[in-house]
Amino acid sequence: MILFSIAMWYSLLLPFERYTLSTISMWRWWGRPSEPPPPRYGYFLHITDFHVDEAYLPGATLESDCHRPPLQRTSSSPVAGRLGAPGYRCDSPIELVQQTLNWIKKEWRHQLDFVVWTGNNDVHPHNTLGDDHGLLSFYSQLWHPWIPSDQQSTFQAGGYFAVDLGRRLRALSLNTMYFYIKNDAVRGCHKPGIAQTQMLWLEQQLTKARNENVKVYVMGHVPPSPRDFRSSCFHDYTRLSAEFANVIHGHFYGHLNMDHFLMYDGGDMAITRNIDKYVDWLRDMYSSLDPPSVKAELPLVVIQVAPSVLPVYLPAIRIYQYEINDNDDRGKMPHGTLLGYKQYFANISQYQDAPLAYELEYDTKEAYGLHDLTVESYYQLAKDMMEESGKKLWDTFVENMFVQTMDSDELA
Repeated sequence: MILFSIAMWYSLLLPFERYTLSTISMWRWWGRPSEPPPPRYGYFLHITDFHVDEAYLPGATLESDCHRPPLQRTSSSPVAGRLGAPGYRCDSPIELVQQTLNWIKKEWRHQLDFVVWTGNNDVHPHNTLGDDHGLLSFYSQLWHPWIPSDQQSTFQAGGYFAVDLGRRLRALSLNTMYFYIKNDAVRGCHKPGIAQTQMLWLEQQLTKARNENVKVYVMGHVPPSPRDFRSSCFHDYTRLSAEFANVIHGHFYGHLNMDHFLMYDGGDMAITRNIDKYVDWLRDMYSSLDPPSVKAELPLVVIQVAPSVLPVYLPAIRIYQYEINDNDDRGKMPHGTLLGYKQYFANISQYQDAPLAYELEYDTKEAYGLHDLTVESYYQLAKDMMEESGKKLWDTFVENMFVQTMDSDELA
């Protein structure tokens, strides 16, 4: 199953066939076949921000956005690589995206339960999407196999929808374009309009999930933040996330290209777009957090922000592990609990001819000592990184944030 969520930008949930190891039927002594035990864990892929550019030209100048060849063949200036141009303002060549998908198919297709794809798919005019945009009908037809039939009208009206991932797990795919501060075609979430309608839908869906004892993953393209969301939408999103903290087991976003997590406790925040200052803002955020039990009326909210396939840094993807416990076994964590992820990246400069291969960048258990991805574990990680003894851990976090292309000293 492929999950996607529209933003300007859409994200998608794609179906992956669930395969188990082939087994020969074993007969008990009384002649009845034994059934294989249910899987202990589930796995899914989070992939984001392809930014495919059909006009990308290997060998083109970087100044031309990787579209035009050099005027002089003898030019010594760096040019666009076959699989991308890390660190420059070029989008992804088709070959990078295709080889990425080929690698995933080869290495993971038999292990994935579903795929979370968080965009992006641009709209025209740029950053503009109203409530009467015909593009939603187009995408509804294009993505018909992945949008449940009972959600088609919802998607056509607003570009958001719900889909069940199993008996006790559901994904809510949001259209963050309607919360985005740069989208002048919509109003905020406290005024009548499509943004408010979507936020009310989110609250209704979370209430329904709670009543049905179903856990939820929320996904979108643009991460909720006071930098990118309208203030009313950011306020309502964090309010609902805190109110339904025992229902929501994960928030999955992309857009920013950097690997990091956001934590909110209801405080007022302002964010800069400068990279150095953004990292400083993250440090301030992590330092100022109160323990989850101190402000019971304002539970902490953790937002997962995944790095992109687009080689702003180096292409990266994530494989999440989650708890399967739809029978409420007390010896396990609640169904759908995120237990960790492994992040893979591709040093595309090494693959000029050979097929692209991703390699393990880090595992959250080994790199950060996280036994799971609950709010409590992330809170402890944030505090550990801010301790005087946590410099090495913070340095590791920063290197991972920029997918091994930058370290904390370069940000000093």
